[in-house]
Amino acid sequence: MERGEEADAVRLDMRLAQLDGAAGLVDKHISNLVKARRRIQASDEPSKRDQVKAINLEIEISMRQLNSLVEDVLARMR
Repeated sequence: MERGEEADAVRLDMRLAQLDGAAGLVDKHISNLVKARRRIQASDEPSKRDQVKAINLEIEISMRQLNSLVEDVLARMR
């Protein structure tokens, strides 16, 4: 492996490590959102439909952002 190839491999490893950390944070965030959604659905609050929709949207946005990051890292690997 040449010097430039080593640097590329190190940068890729760093991006993968950062991505793994980000995925862990997103997973924890989504887990908390799902728990909150369950509590809201089980409640008698009149506005629970809107609250559940907002949580679902936040989950969707978080997953889209993570998927975008994964796609970017995978594209750089090629």
